[in-house]
Amino acid sequence: MRDPVTGAILITIDTHLTKVLGFFNTGTADGSIAAAELANGTPFFSTLPANGMTGKVLPTVVINTAGISWSWANNPPAASRVAVDVTYGFWT
Repeated sequence: MRDPVTGAILITIDTHLTKVLGFFNTGTADGSIAAAELANGTPFFSTLPANGMTGKVLPTVVINTAGISWSWANNPPAASRVAVDVTYGFWT
C-alpha cells in the first residue's frame, strides 16, 4: 500500500499488522481470561498501572495463544497489590 499523496510505501507483505482484541483490569486477585483469538497470530499485551504505586506490588502477566493470566509473586496482601489495565491482541 502506498501513500496516495507522496507515493511512499506504507505497508508491504513483510509488514506486521496488529489487532487489539480487548482490554480489562486485573483487580487485586490472581486471575485469567481465555482468549482463543490470540492463536491467530503472535500474542501481545501492554499494561498501564493505576496511580498511587509507591510501596505497591505489580502483578506478573503471562500471555499465550490460549489466554492471559496474572498473579502476584509471594502472595502479598491485597492492600499492597496494584491493579493494572491490560490491553491485548495479536500481530501477524
